[in-house]
Amino acid sequence: MIQAMSLDNLHNLSDAALWALFDETHAVLEELPCGSWERGIALANLRAIMSVMEERRRLQASADMPR
Repeated sequence: MIQAMSLDNLHNLSDAALWALFDETHAVLEELPCGSWERGIALANLRAIMSVMEERRRLQASADMPR
């Protein structure tokens, strides 16, 4: 069964775990029928994962900038 993921839970994952979850969620998304509520939840989860990844990228980039 597909469950919605909270951003708090995603923020607690390591980068490697986040990438593994991204890959797994993407694979599940590909198997679900278009228009199903399960696919909608999987897509929302994928977007949340990507949001956390992008936030980490921005934080890393700002930390790497010379002051």
